[in-house]
Amino acid sequence: MALLDRAIVRLLPAVPKPVVRRISERYIAGEELADALRVVRRLNAAGKMATIDVLGEEITNPDEARRIAAAYRETFEALERERLDSNVSVKPGTRTSGSCFSRG
Repeated sequence: MALLDRAIVRLLPAVPKPVVRRISERYIAGEELADALRVVRRLNAAGKMATIDVLGEEITNPDEARRIAAAYRETFEALERERLDSNVSVKPGTRTSGSCFSRG
């Protein structure tokens, strides 16, 4: 199975985005926080919990780091404000250039 997983990961960038979107739409609520919140409301109304995944693993500079931090903050604030039952997938191991978190 690991060999198949690696093959899929390597080939995925070559697949046209409309095809990827069609296959993944069942699992991805949308591109904006409002899309995710709409789906979480629907799942909660059906007695289900959700998980929101804020994408942004390829952080290469401080501005991107600030933007992804703001996106997480907005997500947590919206879930609390609307009292929605959802986890947020936090990825502390994001790939960075190494220097974007320097102090100074």
